[in-house]
Amino acid sequence: MSFIKNFSKDAIAYGLGKGIKKFLGFLLLPFYTRALTPADYGILDTLGTFVFFIAVFFNLGLDSASGFYYFQPKEENEKGKILFTVFILRLVTIFPAVLLAFFCFQYF
Repeated sequence: MSFIKNFSKDAIAYGLGKGIKKFLGFLLLPFYTRALTPADYGILDTLGTFVFFIAVFFNLGLDSASGFYYFQPKEENEKGKILFTVFILRLVTIFPAVLLAFFCFQYF
C-alpha cells in the first residue's frame, strides 16, 4: 500500500475518533443545560479543564512513545518489557494524580 493511502486511512481513523467525541459533547449540550445550573456547568467546565491540564503532565508521552518503541525491537521479549514498563509507569503516575485530585476536589 502506498504512503498516501496509508496516511489517508490513518488520518481518517484518528479524525473520526476526535470528531465523534466532539459530536457527542455537542449532542449532550441540551442535557447539560437542562440538568445543570449555570454554576454547576461552570464547575463541570473548570473540572474538565483542570483534568485536561493535569493529564498532560501525568501522561508523560507514554501513549506515543509506547507505540513507537513497541515496533522497534526485533525480539518478542523486548516488546513485553516495553509494555510492562509503560504499565508500571502508568501505575506509578496514577497515585500522585489521585492524591492531587483528592486534595483539589474539596474546592469544587
